[in-house]
Amino acid sequence: MAKLPVYLDTLQEEGGHPGALENSSSLDDWLSDVFARLLPGSIKGQNVLVKPNLLKAGEELCTTSPDLITAVCRQLLDKGARVCVADSPAFGNAEKVLEFLGILETLRKNGIKACSLKSPVCRHLPCGIKIGISKTALEADLVLNIPRFKAHCQMGATCAVKNTFGTVVGFRKALAHMMHGQNPSVFADMILDICQALPPMLNVSDARKIMHKGGPSGGTAFRLGVIAAAASPVAADTCMYHLLNLLPERIPLWNQARIRGIPGSNMEDLFFPRKNPRDIRLPEGIIMPEVLEPITFNPLRFLKGRIKSLLKRLF
Repeated sequence: MAKLPVYLDTLQEEGGHPGALENSSSLDDWLSDVFARLLPGSIKGQNVLVKPNLLKAGEELCTTSPDLITAVCRQLLDKGARVCVADSPAFGNAEKVLEFLGILETLRKNGIKACSLKSPVCRHLPCGIKIGISKTALEADLVLNIPRFKAHCQMGATCAVKNTFGTVVGFRKALAHMMHGQNPSVFADMILDICQALPPMLNVSDARKIMHKGGPSGGTAFRLGVIAAAASPVAADTCMYHLLNLLPERIPLWNQARIRGIPGSNMEDLFFPRKNPRDIRLPEGIIMPEVLEPITFNPLRFLKGRIKSLLKRLF
């Protein structure tokens, strides 16, 4: 099996307002080089879904950094792609989150569709679970998956693979937690199968400023100063987990990918055209969860969420 390239570099998150698509920065330069190496040929006229993590408004750290969203869109527009920025947030809608991040108006002014992922298509996954994945995601020519690396109280740590769970439409994510969360390996299998059901991907894993101590929301910022890109979300995650000296046994998604033998789940599957993880010295003090919380949701919590959503629609 040919080894999978992961483009790993050190890069700091820059200041300034991201609400413009004509700006240039070291992030733009890095993306331009990586896209030239990883994009599957010309994307002119193709439908590209930019899939950030838009968990909720009100807490920027639990979302993809707005400067990464706009920088990725600049690159895609320059290459003639038709761009849609979308997610299915756990709370509220994607437009509200993008507005909170200060980039909704800019995206729309530049002809970029910005919306919540809807129109679920029922897919029968190899693990035996049926799930409703957004038609927009399934019919894209390319998915540009751009997560922020975060500590996660249920999954240990998450990045590219877990971010694809956001292509599941609306309450179906909470329902999947409730129905399948009692078995962590089955839940991990489901997310890995969703990952493999999607069109070709390019993954940009942002660890310039991560969330640690808690997550996927309510954690604390830590400036790690690292960014990585790969065609395989599993390979991108493996690189990040290894860089942080995490153990597969503590990360259910990574552990299950290794059990299944998914390419990219072992460091031996990867090569590094830019920086190698062993050559990067990270700052000390990163704190990841010691004990994982149950993945399953309480049925009353699920019903409360559905009632709240219904009331918002009615009033």
